[in-house]
Amino acid sequence: MLRRPLADKLFGAFHIHRWNDRIRPYPLVEMDKAAHKMILAFILGRYEEEASGYALDWPFVVEAGIFELMKKISLSDIKATVHRRIFEKDAMEYRQLNQFAVDDWAPLLRDFGGLAERFEAYLLERHDKGQPAFRVVRAAHKYSTQREFRIIERFNESTSIDEIRGQLEHDLEPYGDLQGIVDLRRQGNVFRFLEFCEHLRFQIRWGQTQRLPATSVLGHSMLVATLARLMVPDTERTEGAGAFFAGILHDIPETLTRDIISPVKRATEKLASIIKAIEDEMMEAQMMPLLPAFMRTELSFFTKDEFGYRSLDERGEGRDHHLTNAPRGTPNPKWLVPGPLVKAADELAAFLEAHHSFEIGVRSEHLHEGWTTIKRKYLTEVKPKDLPHEVDLRPLYREYRFPG
Repeated sequence: MLRRPLADKLFGAFHIHRWNDRIRPYPLVEMDKAAHKMILAFILGRYEEEASGYALDWPFVVEAGIFELMKKISLSDIKATVHRRIFEKDAMEYRQLNQFAVDDWAPLLRDFGGLAERFEAYLLERHDKGQPAFRVVRAAHKYSTQREFRIIERFNESTSIDEIRGQLEHDLEPYGDLQGIVDLRRQGNVFRFLEFCEHLRFQIRWGQTQRLPATSVLGHSMLVATLARLMVPDTERTEGAGAFFAGILHDIPETLTRDIISPVKRATEKLASIIKAIEDEMMEAQMMPLLPAFMRTELSFFTKDEFGYRSLDERGEGRDHHLTNAPRGTPNPKWLVPGPLVKAADELAAFLEAHHSFEIGVRSEHLHEGWTTIKRKYLTEVKPKDLPHEVDLRPLYREYRFPG
């Protein structure tokens, strides 16, 4: 069961700054990097499936992304270059660092089935580096770091920057055969699509009010995705992967419309549905044409009906479900999304954004309204029977009291 200590620790990734020994025109934080990486992992993974004809191990991709974020939260004080040197100089010391991260998270993952064991295995055991899913995750990690570097390189002295540029290019070379990397390097339509997604890094949520930390739409998506995955029972890993990518991709249309807070969407009876229709139209006109045809159906599946309980099979045929017949009506779906849980994760992420700002001492009427409305909803209105797998979020929300 998801509880406060785990949710709060995950939120800590918003406080981890990247490239913080360099001149940065904009704060670059770990949660944003993780989200960018997982959007890339989806793109690269779909390319590999199309090229090979075989299904990728998406549950592994999802968990690898979450595990790497968790490791970074535990070891955030060690910069990447130092981490690399530790591995080169003393493999046993490197392993002990990873064991520290495993031990750090172990009490929080105790109630999540085999997740703790897989986290330990991911950090401590040798991997088949030729495994397609592993290569996709590592390539996404390397390329997303390179894209971050592009943001800062023009603002820093050339002597050290040239060395970093060379190292990043060297790190990406083992993955240069992946078709997705080939296409991104051409800087054609797929690269333009990724640029659109990157705009979410610069869109601040709750933009009309003071708040700390000032989380981006991109980072918010990673928190939503991770929380949604953790809400799905560990026995349903395919559904967990669907929940994760629904969380990561659900706000991509906002790169075209910007983030609009819920109180504004509720200003009139029809405004929310009108905005959603506009988002869908703009996605079809501006972003879908940038993707290869084999990728469009799935992106549409993840973004059009954000919070519906739905599935998509290998032929690209979708199906809507109700809680009573959800996964059982579609044998072996490629993607199964428990939309109501993604919605619950989205609102929990918004609640955490407000709560952590309160704890820092930055408050506003908008934040208070959001905090109060969401907590009341999940304590008194949303019952376990209203959510897939009868997930009960009441114990979690009871752990949060208004600071002050």
